[in-house]
Amino acid sequence: MEATLIFPVILFTYIFLVYLGIYQYDRCVLEQDLRCALVRTKELSGMGDSRKEFYVSQVFEELNEDKRLALTLSAAEFEAKYDKVQGNVTGQMAVPFLQISDNGLRPVWSARVEGSMDAWNPVAFIRLCERVRGMAEDGNN
Repeated sequence: MEATLIFPVILFTYIFLVYLGIYQYDRCVLEQDLRCALVRTKELSGMGDSRKEFYVSQVFEELNEDKRLALTLSAAEFEAKYDKVQGNVTGQMAVPFLQISDNGLRPVWSARVEGSMDAWNPVAFIRLCERVRGMAEDGNN
């Protein structure tokens, strides 16, 4: 009698934890791919904003091309302004055991990943390096 009550609870808990781990892994993969795409795009300082948006979306698609994710990507939006590139990626994963419902709705877990990168400004970077070198030569920390 006790085993018939405890075993389904334990089984459901294990399956829930496995799905939770898969969800967390997929969210981390999405965040990593978004950051990688933004880092590759921030080096394109001379390119127009619309070309940057197109380039970052292409890089993100290439990064996600061969991945086997349980999350289904529902939206990927990228925006480039003068010296900043931003991205938002949204994905959904169906929840197990809760798909049998009376109202016909599919319960899902949603993941939204956001990121932004500032473009490199070569002049500011060179000035910063010169300042750091001067401080190192003077002995100031």
